[in-house]
Amino acid sequence: MDARQEEYDKFYTDNPNKWAGDPRNEFAFKALMRHVGAPVKNFIDVGCGNGHTVEYFSKRWEDAKPWGLDLSQVGINIAKKRVPAGTFLCVPLESLKPIMKFDVVLALGVLEHFENHPATLSVLRKLTGNLLYVEVPNCIGYRKSVKKEGFRRIRQGNRQLEWHLFRPSWEKLFTKYGFEIVESFVGPSQSTEFIWVLK
Repeated sequence: MDARQEEYDKFYTDNPNKWAGDPRNEFAFKALMRHVGAPVKNFIDVGCGNGHTVEYFSKRWEDAKPWGLDLSQVGINIAKKRVPAGTFLCVPLESLKPIMKFDVVLALGVLEHFENHPATLSVLRKLTGNLLYVEVPNCIGYRKSVKKEGFRRIRQGNRQLEWHLFRPSWEKLFTKYGFEIVESFVGPSQSTEFIWVLK
């Protein structure tokens, strides 16, 4: 077990409903539905944690096959109870051997935690059959944040390791690894401020 898995196992052991919130999922769903043309056959939530987003989308795309991926086995166990029909993988994203393409890939509050952008964005590129939804916080905007870009532990809240990047830097990364920005959004809070639909 690596240090990241241990940290997230503790988060979900202490609070099984951590980070679950339907307003956040609803924002993602509405943003995606502006661009989803055909019925969604399958989707995967990368960094699914306790499965709250998989559960939310499963109720709206009832015919779609739900998948979830997380490095926390504790989170995955909770997700399996929420969505028994889902397929859940407990593996770090950068180690995943892409098995198929998904109509929709969800990444809510996840990409900022992966230090190795080439590995993670390359895997996401291989997983994305149509659309990728990305939500990351404006970490530099936090009151206690150092006002420069870098990968570091935040000084408040859950004190997770995160990339502190400005919006244009995120967008350069996406285009560098082969994504096209379909639409960008300003999310409802600082912790969900930077949002994109990519393809």
